[in-house]
Amino acid sequence: MYAVRKFHVGEADAPRLLNTLQGSSPGDFYNALPRVIFINILADDSPMSNGGSSRVFAGRRGMSPLIATVLLMAFAVALGGMIMNWSIDTRSSGDCDNIKVQVTRFCGKENQIILTMRNDAASVPLRGIKLNVIESSLESELRIKNSNLNPGQPFDISVPTALTPATKVQLIGVVGPENNPVTCTMPLAQADPLKDCQ
Repeated sequence: MYAVRKFHVGEADAPRLLNTLQGSSPGDFYNALPRVIFINILADDSPMSNGGSSRVFAGRRGMSPLIATVLLMAFAVALGGMIMNWSIDTRSSGDCDNIKVQVTRFCGKENQIILTMRNDAASVPLRGIKLNVIESSLESELRIKNSNLNPGQPFDISVPTALTPATKVQLIGVVGPENNPVTCTMPLAQADPLKDCQ
């Protein structure tokens, strides 16, 4: 036997519901409920009859197919980006770990960074080098043109830039294929601060 504990009926549905309650079965009662009704019922012969209750929510709408499709596409794009970044980081870290350079001069002179280095014979090819110039809270990246270095190749350059006694400079290597170079995260050499050339 089912007893109605609490229900809210729209005014327009009240006559139909009252007619159904007169001598009808529980199944007919459920079928007569409007779609916006919240019902809390107690079933005397159910396992939840000892103080328990079961809730029925009618008229609840599911997620729109369009929204679900958009969410799935966003998740797929995010997952693909994570996998690509992971593969690039793995490949570049292996190449960067195999860089061996000899820096013989790394100093400043008359607002110029003086750099003299050699890519070791046992090193991997460098697709380029960069200079990170850090001044207080500002940081700028200087990409040096024509700085591809094969194993055993020397390199010497003067880079004009504003320098102060507190200027910090990092030498960064670039590795990988020519069509998809990767900048290493760990500096090959670092001057903190960049000292004057003697």
